[in-house]
Amino acid sequence: MKLGTGVIKVDYGAFELKRTYQRNLLIAILIGAGLHLFALGAWVFVRWVTTSSMPETTNVIRIKDISDLAPPPSIAKKPPAVKIEAPKVAAPKIGIPEPVPDEEAEENVVLATQDQLADISQPVIGSGDQGSGSDVVIEIEDEEFFPSATDFVAVEELPTAVFIPQPEYPEMARKAGIEGSVWIRVLIDKDGDVRDAIIEKESGANAGFEDSAKKAALGGKWTPAMQNNQPVPCWVSYKVEFTLD
Repeated sequence: MKLGTGVIKVDYGAFELKRTYQRNLLIAILIGAGLHLFALGAWVFVRWVTTSSMPETTNVIRIKDISDLAPPPSIAKKPPAVKIEAPKVAAPKIGIPEPVPDEEAEENVVLATQDQLADISQPVIGSGDQGSGSDVVIEIEDEEFFPSATDFVAVEELPTAVFIPQPEYPEMARKAGIEGSVWIRVLIDKDGDVRDAIIEKESGANAGFEDSAKKAALGGKWTPAMQNNQPVPCWVSYKVEFTLD
């Protein structure tokens, strides 16, 4: 407060802060800048330490001069030539032109027949001697077709048994007093004869019934199966009983 010409002038505010605020502002700026520089330096140091501690990749080739480069492959080098021989083809015996004088040349051209062409493609095979050149005659009789036991054969009339021998009773089964039954499957040909016999169902007694029944079945006689009024081979099953009297 000042006294003068009757006007009283009073200064408001913190006089101590007004005198020191510039100094305090400068100190704060310096401290902030120092913290930022410290943080930046710490990041750079950590990055440098991490990069220097990593192992160098082995598959990286560093070329510092053009002389380090290998010479390029030559484009003038040609692959080795491979000699390919022409196929050896026997000349045909027919149709080979022979040069003759113009006055002796015939206007009519004789072409090879089908038989002559067949002789060229399929030479004649001798029967015994290589030089005989005789034709080969193949005589093979047609075998009768027999279906397997699992094949289906369509027939209008099934075979009928004319005679089946009585099977022998196994001696071991007779002494032991064992009875049983066996299912036999036989193949009847066009003449009614038995061509084959198999055991379709065993007795389960293991007493020799199967062998005895099969042996007797092979000696049987049947009427053949008929299809379209023609005899055909066919399989037939029947049961053989073994009982003690």
